[in-house]
This record gives sequence, structure tokens and C-alpha cells, in this order.
Amino acid sequence: MNVGVNVGVNNELAEIEMKILDEIMKNPQITALDISSIIGKSKKTAERYIKTLKEKGCIIRDGSDKKGNWKVIKLR
Repeated sequence: MNVGVNVGVNNELAEIEMKILDEIMKNPQITALDISSIIGKSKKTAERYIKTLKEKGCIIRDGSDKKGNWKVIKLR
């Protein structure tokens, strides 16, 4: 039985998500490709993390996909 695998999945942010938020705060114009190299995952995985952070209400995109910036709304 994998106890703990799903603990906190819905309410708490994973360590990797916190790392992504930290990087977004350092560089609001960061791209999914940049994030992927920082976290050591594929671009597609970075995009999934970004989508999850948006769904959790942690980040929003201000402006267009090409010229816009990320804004961190909440850290938890």
C-alpha cells in the first residue's frame, strides 16, 4: 500500500511546484522550456506543472503567451 503518495496532493504544493514558483518570482518572463531545464524534466512536464499551478490559483498569465509575464498569486 502506498500510503503518503497522494497525501496533500489537492491542498499542498509539491516541492517541485514550490521551485517553479520561486523561479517565476525571480523571472516573471520565464518559459516552460526554461523551467524544464531548471527542474530537469521535459518541456511537456513543465507545462503540466504550470497548468496545475494555474488550476490551483497560484499563478496567472498577465498578457499574451509570447510577450506576457507570470504573476504569483499565492504560495500555498
